[in-house]
Amino acid sequence: MTILKTGLIRSAPAPLFLATGVWIIYSAGFLTMQFTGFTLATKIPSFTASRLANLLKTVRKLNADDFRNEVRLVVKSQALAFLGNLLGVIPLSLIA
Repeated sequence: MTILKTGLIRSAPAPLFLATGVWIIYSAGFLTMQFTGFTLATKIPSFTASRLANLLKTVRKLNADDFRNEVRLVVKSQALAFLGNLLGVIPLSLIA
């Protein structure tokens, strides 16, 4: 899915076609995983991984304080997402 998405992004379509294309790629990929019984194993969401990779590319342009601040914000968002899963998603899935 990532390779297809990257290829689509590099072809630089209009924003509507880009969004629709990414939606189709990920929908098809996740539906394929569902129907084949595969599991997505990840420890860090792709958006966060992408953000950290971009930070590493631009680390020379940032000073140390800016870099620490960005990493702190990424860690904070991951902690909040984890807390949201613990307090919201898991209890609601157990109720349903």
